[in-house]
Amino acid sequence: MPEGTSVLAARAGVVEAVEEGEIRGSDGEPATFEGNFVRVRHADDSYATYAHLAQSGVRVRPGERVKAGQLLAYSGASGEVERAQLHFGVSRFEKNAAGHWEEVSLPVTFTVGLPPYRFEPYTGMIATPAYGRPAERPRFVYETPRKHEPKRTLTAEEELEGWLRVCLFFLSGVAMMVVTSWLSLRAGRRKADR
Repeated sequence: MPEGTSVLAARAGVVEAVEEGEIRGSDGEPATFEGNFVRVRHADDSYATYAHLAQSGVRVRPGERVKAGQLLAYSGASGEVERAQLHFGVSRFEKNAAGHWEEVSLPVTFTVGLPPYRFEPYTGMIATPAYGRPAERPRFVYETPRKHEPKRTLTAEEELEGWLRVCLFFLSGVAMMVVTSWLSLRAGRRKADR
C-alpha cells in the first residue's frame, strides 16, 4: 500500500491501543515488528490490528468509538518492513486446552474496487487499494513480471521443445547412472577375480 494511503476502519468498534511515534533508530533497526499501529475492539470481542502505519499518521485515540469506513491513520513503512504496506489482521483471545488465554487469528475476506472484487488473503499476496475505481485482481509476488522481462506465454512449439529438453536431461541422467553402476560392478568383479 503506497505510503500516505488512507487506512479506514473495516468495522465499527472502540480503539483499544495506538502507537504512532516509532521511527527507525540510528542502527536502522525497528523497535517492534508491527511498528506504528491502531488496534480496534469490535462488539463481538474480536480485534482488528492495522500495522506498519506512518509516523505521526494515526488519527484516532484510545477509547474513541469509530464507525466502519472512518479514517484511522495513513499507511507507512514503520516496524520490521522494507517498504510501505499495511498489515491487517483480525483476532480474538480464547482459552486453549491448557486453560491459558491465547490470541487466535480469525479468517477475513477483503473487498476492493468498484464493482467489488472479493478475495481471501494469503501470505505473499499483493492487493492494490482501489477507492472508487475498478480493482486489479490480487496477485502473488511471483506473478509480478520483472521490469526488464515482457509478460508472455509460450507457443505450442516452445512448450514442446521445453518438454523434450526435460526428457533428454532425464534420460541422460539415467544413462549416466547405468554406466556408472556398470563400471563399478565391473571394477568390483576384477578385484574379486584377483
